[in-house]
Amino acid sequence: MSSSAAPSSSSNAQPRKRDELHELSLLLKKYAGQSSSSSGANQSAEEKRRGIFQRVIQALTANIDLSSLFADVLMNAATGDIATKKMLYHYIGVYSDKSKESEELAMMTINTLQKDTKHEDPTIRGLAIRSMTSLRSKSLVEYSIECVKEGLRDAHPYARKGACLGCLKVYRLCCASSSSGRNGAENEDILNAFTESGILATVEKLLLEDRDANVVANALVTVVEIFGESDPRLQNVALLTALTNKIRDFGELSQHLVLKLTHSYAVLANDASNSKKIPPLPDDVKYQWMNSLESRISSPNTSIALAASRIFLELTKNDPSTHQRVYKRIKPSLLTLATAQTSGVETSAVVWAHLKLLAYRAPIAFVTDYKSFYVRVNADSFEIKRCKLRTLSLIADAQNCTRIVDELFEYVNDVQDEHFARLAMKAIGRVARKKKESFAMMDAEKRLMVTKKICDVFAETTSPSSKADSLIEIGMCLRQCATSQDGEEEEESKECRSICCQAIESALESVQFSVLDMFPQAHSGVVSSATTKSITRARSILLWLLGEFGASGFIDSAPYALESSIENLPEEVYPSIRTETFFASLKLFCKRAPEMRKAFETCLKWCATEDSDSTARATASVYGSLMCSSSSSRKIANDLLLAHSKLGSVQFSEELEEQERFDRLFNEMDTLAITYELEEKKFIDGSSLTKTEEEEEETIRQRAQQRQQQLDQETSLLQFDDFEAADDENERESSSSLNPNPFLDPSQFQLNWQLFPEVAKNQSVMISPSLGALITQSTSVFIDRLKSNGFVTAASGGDATQMKFYVYTQATTSAKWYLIECIAAANKCDWTMKSDSVDKLEVDTVSSLFNSSLL
Repeated sequence: MSSSAAPSSSSNAQPRKRDELHELSLLLKKYAGQSSSSSGANQSAEEKRRGIFQRVIQALTANIDLSSLFADVLMNAATGDIATKKMLYHYIGVYSDKSKESEELAMMTINTLQKDTKHEDPTIRGLAIRSMTSLRSKSLVEYSIECVKEGLRDAHPYARKGACLGCLKVYRLCCASSSSGRNGAENEDILNAFTESGILATVEKLLLEDRDANVVANALVTVVEIFGESDPRLQNVALLTALTNKIRDFGELSQHLVLKLTHSYAVLANDASNSKKIPPLPDDVKYQWMNSLESRISSPNTSIALAASRIFLELTKNDPSTHQRVYKRIKPSLLTLATAQTSGVETSAVVWAHLKLLAYRAPIAFVTDYKSFYVRVNADSFEIKRCKLRTLSLIADAQNCTRIVDELFEYVNDVQDEHFARLAMKAIGRVARKKKESFAMMDAEKRLMVTKKICDVFAETTSPSSKADSLIEIGMCLRQCATSQDGEEEEESKECRSICCQAIESALESVQFSVLDMFPQAHSGVVSSATTKSITRARSILLWLLGEFGASGFIDSAPYALESSIENLPEEVYPSIRTETFFASLKLFCKRAPEMRKAFETCLKWCATEDSDSTARATASVYGSLMCSSSSSRKIANDLLLAHSKLGSVQFSEELEEQERFDRLFNEMDTLAITYELEEKKFIDGSSLTKTEEEEEETIRQRAQQRQQQLDQETSLLQFDDFEAADDENERESSSSLNPNPFLDPSQFQLNWQLFPEVAKNQSVMISPSLGALITQSTSVFIDRLKSNGFVTAASGGDATQMKFYVYTQATTSAKWYLIECIAAANKCDWTMKSDSVDKLEVDTVSSLFNSSLL
């Protein structure tokens, strides 16, 4: 029964559709020609006709072909019912824009639409203008232009509003026709007809003079879409003042457009070197704009509130006192938006990202609202948690430090989310390392208190993740302790070293002075990959601490603790651990030779003969040869100690990079750049991705050559002497073209780095493994080498695998400055040079000299 019924149902579907179309056609013809009136019979007929059109739209939505009803639908155009008119115009717009064959149907609608543009009801007039300009037929452009002309002169704002957007539609149709490439002369005539009609001038006049906000908003959209946001018509103080005064009456999209234009003008006005010669804004105009836009800061729309805040910050950028008051004014609104129940997770994350940026710029404005940044563990997304943790570390001061740190330690104990706990510990470490000159309210007592709490966690916790993270922060705190300080800061550094080294000594004692037993989970496979990475980094830092502070006498048991790591070298799987073990043993041997002689000999012998680790073998070859010379042994030891002491305290490059990034991001508020913490061009422009792929291919090619280069270029003591001879030759060559003793203040270096253009980009020099080891492990020797060639190092930083140097020099003849960023790895140096020089020959000369200093 079921199998025989199916074909019958299928065969009856098409006739039912035809019957429905026939029925609709009859009903439309029945009510065709009946006009609206106030009589009861006609009102009843109007309701029935509305029901018929509802059925037509439903069928249209179901993708049923209703083109056969076109004439019947047009016959009902005399209706005065607004709802029926809207459905009729919708039907006309669909079937007059389907294809070229429907152009005849579009022509049939002209009389109907032209008649409706003169209807007594302004709503119908506006709908007719909108529908006529929506017809995508170039043969109707003439009619559309006249229709728009009449609409722009209409007495009712609804019709004028529709005519403004109609002007934009006609303009796009004319441009599409002229760029199609066919019937060139005819298409040119169409575009000329639009240009000569004067409707654009009328729209510009409405933008300036019309009193209705909706008309002004649509006129603004039309002008922006046709001429662009940077057009001089829109960079006008009088126009922007008028728009800001009416902004409350605009819709949300129009409000944001007005705010965007206002901000663009404020940026140009604050830039004295702008190409458009826009003068600075007078104070009365600034305050007038801010008074008009103040209500927009409290807008429930996140985009509008952020755009208005951005304008206030830009207008007061050159007035520090007012600028700080602006932060306090916009803070409550943004906090309300971030915590509102109606805000979605994505919207809240954007607001929290902006709050983090503002806290970076003005932390003092948020110190009393620190509780607003407490994490809701079960409610906040991970991105919001990350923003809040970073902000808490920024706004901590002497008054709220204790409460913030206690809250952060609660997050550290979150065993369900190790990544979140790791970020919380990192935030605590940032609080402990805050510079006194940067945060005047953060005194030494508070910083030492936080450091002691980190040491307590390291000593008491049983979680491998927490122990590793706390040890990493202890190492960072010790690295920041300056080597040469005076007065109060020197006392603070001594106290910090005492607290941290005592905690490490106690931890080593509890595991019988075995570094391996401090993290037994490292090779057990029972921890996550993220925890394994943290443990590996913590072990590397612990070895650095044993070498650095064991040689200085702060960790007495360092030689005995290091023996376990040396014995485990054949089983060690991480190259960074092997390298750090070698340098820790070398530093301890130079200062405590009787205790370390046997252990260092074992370590040196294994590293020098190990085939699987080329870096360790090259490093051991260089330093083993150097240690054979008693005259250079003491110098090498001192250089190593000095280099490793300065490795963490000099963080100029990292701080400069972060500061530059946030300064650039501040100019891109109210964009996704704040959420991604990247400039807009970094995630929109595809060139950066292409560049990364090319760099990866180059890296693969260089690694393929690395083995052969290391076999050919392993350095002996004689080869090291050759380096010194080359240094003397380079020094004689550079003395004629470079200032031998240039000096550039660090703050001036930062400013010049931001201002100077790049004159040599992405340069790469292949170096020998021995020189690579010298660069990454004995930084001071390499810095002296550069200085002997006329290149002074402003700052350096990095780890055992890669170092970054900021270098400068000065040409003798032109007195031009050259600034260089050099990234040195085991077998190559990549560098970029900036300068204010325009002499290409001089640039090439300086580039050649710098390359020579690396060879």
